[in-house]
Amino acid sequence: MFPHPQPPKTVLRIDASAGFAFPGVGPLVNVAEPRRRKLWDFSPSLHCSIVGTCLTLPALRKVVAKSVGPAVIANQSDHEIHKEGVRLAATSGGGGKLLQKALEAEHAGAIRRFESASTPADILSLWREARAAGDVAGGYWAALTHPATDTTTLRQLFGEIHMLSHLVGAANRADIRRLADLEQENVRLSEKVERQENRLRSMVTERDARIARLQAALAEPTQALPTPEVRNGEVEELRALVAGLRQKLDRESARRLKLETRQTQLQDDTRVAREERDAAVNAKAHLVEELATLEDYVQAQRADAVQPDAQPTLAGQTLLYVGGRLDTLAAIKDAVASTGAVLLHHDGGQDEAASLLPSLIGRADVVAFPVDCVSHSAMFIVKRLCKQAEKPFVPLPSSGLAGVLRLLKAWPINWPERATIDA
Repeated sequence: MFPHPQPPKTVLRIDASAGFAFPGVGPLVNVAEPRRRKLWDFSPSLHCSIVGTCLTLPALRKVVAKSVGPAVIANQSDHEIHKEGVRLAATSGGGGKLLQKALEAEHAGAIRRFESASTPADILSLWREARAAGDVAGGYWAALTHPATDTTTLRQLFGEIHMLSHLVGAANRADIRRLADLEQENVRLSEKVERQENRLRSMVTERDARIARLQAALAEPTQALPTPEVRNGEVEELRALVAGLRQKLDRESARRLKLETRQTQLQDDTRVAREERDAAVNAKAHLVEELATLEDYVQAQRADAVQPDAQPTLAGQTLLYVGGRLDTLAAIKDAVASTGAVLLHHDGGQDEAASLLPSLIGRADVVAFPVDCVSHSAMFIVKRLCKQAEKPFVPLPSSGLAGVLRLLKAWPINWPERATIDA
């Protein structure tokens, strides 16, 4: 277990209508000296939602390891790491400062987007935009810490995060239950098909044995011939037996076909469910990889700040970026500029004419475009013009900052005609 030093005492103001406690700082903002809130300024009742929403488990483990030591957390579960993070959040020194620093670095972009807000209405509007763009963690941290966020807005933000956690948990549980039900039904149907096949084999064996007995009886030369009445009775009996067996065989064949069809459908459903699960796992791995790339970038930026006279690595180089999202363009410009390179941008034909592309490509050393945020026509034009001008072009798998960071990191002296970056 973790060592638990006592956190500093904090006078709390209890808001009964909100259902949780807030730090005793008046109306949450010092009017004489407005500032963004620190992590330890919040009521402990908010720390669980902040730590669980705004930091990934790998990032939280790094912070806790720095605070208590790697050996202490080596065998700790994710839940124990989360609890230790919540405990550290209540402290204004040591681990609390490490958490504050990690949150500020992780969500610097979201914090900048919220700087223009001056009223609670502005905060809620920017929060909704962040949610729609998928940046729940960054939007939540930027909104909570903003000086314009009052008690009512804080309560609304906490409530929406609380309900989002329920929705995500319910969706995951439903997927797991659906996959388990499909696999169980597949086993039941396989067993039923096997039982039907055993019945059919038994009936066929019984029929063959009776036919063999009749054939053996006909082959006996010394056996007394039955009377016509007996023969007719046996013939009718055999005909009735054959007719009954045929009907049973037809029914069992139809039942088996129906079961096999259902089994095939269940196997398809199970395969789709597994593919969806695998896609979710791959998406998570991709996000973790992007996070690692962005963390490397942040650390590199800090290193540049410590050594401002360091020589830019790509000075004199020019990158043309076609397409992409406007909300990430500023970050991409900063990243390219930090390497000493020059960024040219074309929106892929949304507002700018495609006729500008030949001139831009002629000025560029490398051309890149995100395949998930560029029109097909613009992509084909870029490929054709790059081949004509013998300029390398790089299709990026996504329009996020991570893809451009990987391109800049992999920038070689001599490019092939077409290059790919596994972003």
